[in-house]
Amino acid sequence: MRRDLNPLSKTGSLLLLAVVLLLPRVAVACSVCFGAPDEPQTRGVKYAILFLLFVIGGVLACILAFAVRVVRRSRLVPPDPMTRDQFDSAMNPAQENGLSHW
Repeated sequence: MRRDLNPLSKTGSLLLLAVVLLLPRVAVACSVCFGAPDEPQTRGVKYAILFLLFVIGGVLACILAFAVRVVRRSRLVPPDPMTRDQFDSAMNPAQENGLSHW
């Protein structure tokens, strides 16, 4: 005999559906979702959303300002006149002395 692993049996599912359909006040949304504009809860949620948008906007503005600052400061650094051969010899002094690589 095999046991059904479903926690809600068929009768339990039908009973839950009947309760939800017969008691519509249980399924009604809160004043925020339902759209009562005069409720203090609705105003509070609106202000909370605006606050979070301002915080996120402030963080993104700081990241943008930092990126602009890095780009502007990188333009102030004069280009290095070192050629590729000079760079290679500076990075690998063993080649200049006639020594081989590892």
